[in-house]
Amino acid sequence: GISGLSFGVAESSMPPSPLSSAWQSFMDAAEIEATVAAFDSLREACGVPSGSHGQAVLDAILDATSSGTGVPQRLKSLMAALSKSFGARPSLGGAAAPRVLISGAGPVGLRAAVEAALMGQCVTVVEARAVFSRVNILMLWQCTADDLFAYGAKAFYPRFTNRHIGDSPLHLGTREIQLVLLKNALLLGVAFAYGTELVALQPPAAADGACWRCWALRASSTETHQTSGGVLSFKPNKAGDYERGAGQGLCNLQQTSQLDPAFLREPEAAPPEGGFCVEVDALLLAEGERSSSCVKLGFTKNVDRFSTAIGLVLNLEREAEPHKELRSFTVRPIDPTGKQLAAAGVGFEFAEYLQGETHYIVITIKKAALIDKGVLRADLPSAELLTAANLDEDALMRLARQVATIVGLPESTPFCDVHPAKLFDFSSRARCAAPFRVLGVKGAGPGRGSALAVDLEAQPYLRREETAFFERARAEAEAAVARCDAEIAELTEAIERSAATLTSLTESLGGAVDAMAGRVATLGAQKAKAQELMHRESSGVQDDEWGDDDALVGGEALPSLEEQAAQRRREYGVAAAGAA
Repeated sequence: GISGLSFGVAESSMPPSPLSSAWQSFMDAAEIEATVAAFDSLREACGVPSGSHGQAVLDAILDATSSGTGVPQRLKSLMAALSKSFGARPSLGGAAAPRVLISGAGPVGLRAAVEAALMGQCVTVVEARAVFSRVNILMLWQCTADDLFAYGAKAFYPRFTNRHIGDSPLHLGTREIQLVLLKNALLLGVAFAYGTELVALQPPAAADGACWRCWALRASSTETHQTSGGVLSFKPNKAGDYERGAGQGLCNLQQTSQLDPAFLREPEAAPPEGGFCVEVDALLLAEGERSSSCVKLGFTKNVDRFSTAIGLVLNLEREAEPHKELRSFTVRPIDPTGKQLAAAGVGFEFAEYLQGETHYIVITIKKAALIDKGVLRADLPSAELLTAANLDEDALMRLARQVATIVGLPESTPFCDVHPAKLFDFSSRARCAAPFRVLGVKGAGPGRGSALAVDLEAQPYLRREETAFFERARAEAEAAVARCDAEIAELTEAIERSAATLTSLTESLGGAVDAMAGRVATLGAQKAKAQELMHRESSGVQDDEWGDDDALVGGEALPSLEEQAAQRRREYGVAAAGAA
């Protein structure tokens, strides 16, 4: 589980206040059920009125926390920062605040819930799973790490940082990301219904105004390929329901679906038995690439296929206080660790070792290496390649141990019980051809009053708004490009000025060096001549033996030996006379 925030309060005979205890439980909670229960206790301790949502919840918790005793300053700062964020968004709140239902509580759905709540909307989230099922760790872009840091990831998960430490990449586990966003969403008044799934939509009846109704039921199953922990639980083949259509090309598939009348029901139809209703103005589907709701609403989806790409994910247990730990790092084939993997027959393209609640290793491994190592029994077509029938589980675990050892983990490091080693195929990407559809009611003609789901282009108003959005986006992009061009031009000019200055200094320095070298040569010549003359004087050699040139030093004639002796006698005579 996630490490909770330690209050660090010195022992005291006074028991903690109910508010302090409620905050401690909320910060320590590491699973969905515990987090929701702890937040209910926090709401009660803060005196949040029943039925409150959005900013009303945040304000009540902020007021109680700011004036409460025993609550760490970092939590008071977190609440103040969340409250301040309301002012940074365009407010859509008030008595007529839009009501939004989000189906799916993965990182995308939770982040959307936080953003919608900050804009004053009334947000409800439904999610089929009742536990955090994902154990993978994600490398983060700087902007993503900064965003999580701004929402208190450091307070909820003390080991998190948005600053690079050496070459270690920024990273955080998916379940930790979900926990941070879930706690923020709860503090912002978002309502959650875990273990439930969206089963039907119903337009308003004529007498009900403009209220749409979404129906949710207790999920028939919370088991997915992510909640199953064995190595034989593979991700479903996303291309199974897709066909190659006109204009799709050799590498692309398309799924076209029709509106399901059992899902988008008539206004007067009976509600699903046992379901509960959420009245909404907008529905956001964050159910992932295999969203059933998208299919039932008639979305067209595409699958873009790429060359074969297989990932191997390993999770090994991490000791609470390890004697010696690695730092998170990435591996390329040209790196020392990459060369060791290649020498061991583990052909790969890229690998990551990331530290979270586990030792997490993911490697883009080549299909040939899996076949050579006996992990895959045969080189089968892509639809049959990663299947239980084609996998040798023992060989996979041997390969997993070999990779973990080369990365730097001791052979004694145990694998996790859940998701110890898994293979997945990411050779394709599924996406909706259009990002959203418009739900409405037919106003005239045959079928008047029936529910409709149409593409954006079918509504003139929305089409105009989309065009205006693209025009604004284009203007902003062009302005950004212009700013970049201006900055590049400024930097280029500065570089040219620096280069010119450097050239001038180099030329000046070269001239000075030449002058100094000439001076040194002249002084050396003068020194040599002087030494020769001194040697001649001490040896008594006559001028004609040295030649006339030897009587010159620096171009001046030197007196002969007789003249020098006479000069010294005169100097001695003057000195003697002065002494007398």
